[in-house]
Amino acid sequence: MNKLILQVKPKKYPYDDGNDENWAEINFSLHNISSGNNKVLLKFEWNINSFVEWLRENKDALLENHPPFEIDHTKSIANSITEFYSTDKNIPDSLLDQVFSYRQSHGLRFAFRGSKIPDVYIGKRENHYEISRYDGEEKWSYKIDLSSFINETLS
Repeated sequence: MNKLILQVKPKKYPYDDGNDENWAEINFSLHNISSGNNKVLLKFEWNINSFVEWLRENKDALLENHPPFEIDHTKSIANSITEFYSTDKNIPDSLLDQVFSYRQSHGLRFAFRGSKIPDVYIGKRENHYEISRYDGEEKWSYKIDLSSFINETLS
């Protein structure tokens, strides 16, 4: 099992527009409990409040909802969503709406709206939780203890 870790280092807000943002360097990393190794998954700067609000709003969905379409057990959530949108088949509007809603509640890009982070998803798969990315630059998926991450982040 892996522990997802959020590290936040406050920084000076970089824009001179009168906002007093809670700007920070944000680092999502993975701690492998059995080996003790750490791996940085994402590192960027943004307003941390947007993530905390998103996490509060989507806590139940993150812990309970599966993707709205069947996922091959050999593929990650991110891989499956990428393939879903790249198919040539005629997809009903209702399913497109469901997948978009799922992305809103499980995609970190929506948690940090306006940022230029990659599509990374966290959510429930079969009998475990995962964080995954699948794009031209990186392809990975890790099992995580999502409930502990949420509880530690929101406490």
